[in-house]
Amino acid sequence: MLHEFLATLRERPCSVLASHGAPCCDIARAWFETMARSMPPGDAIVAWIPKRWQWGPHTWPLNWCEAVARDTLDCGALAALAHAAATATGQQTWRVQLVEQFDVSATQNWRVAWNRAGANCDWLHGPYAYHEVIATEGDGEFSLWDPTDCRRIDSTPRRGYASIAALRVLEAPEPIRPIRWRSRRLEPGIWHCPDAH
Repeated sequence: MLHEFLATLRERPCSVLASHGAPCCDIARAWFETMARSMPPGDAIVAWIPKRWQWGPHTWPLNWCEAVARDTLDCGALAALAHAAATATGQQTWRVQLVEQFDVSATQNWRVAWNRAGANCDWLHGPYAYHEVIATEGDGEFSLWDPTDCRRIDSTPRRGYASIAALRVLEAPEPIRPIRWRSRRLEPGIWHCPDAH
């Protein structure tokens, strides 16, 4: 079932906030970047994001002016904001896609909530959920930051509920090289299953 889901995600890009090409989106982005630059260094640069926006359903595409005005954003929008906040402060981050394993009752509950909001549910497949986070690099290892839950997720369970079933770093560090995470070498752009499920 996991490999079937990964096949549907093969061409999926990370979520990107769009722009109307009008002052509304320019003002929204300028406000957001000013907020990011006002935060203290470190994780606090992105930690304010899930305090301002709760996780929840919405439809895509999503423009900057719509994103900052909403109360809820999905993981893709939250990761896009976290990446933008880091970029605005000169911090290097990379976008990372995950497939996490839950139980079917959890994914069914999320499916109901997304359906009620008229949002797409293609991020759910049986016990698996597609998720977006960001990565930072230090001492030759990548560390994953989840802007939905406002926490580092490098020590998440290796099996069972909320474990990482697969991950893919879409953007390669320069110069292009394998990425080290949990002492494993990961090639950019390829889905990796870090632990057998």
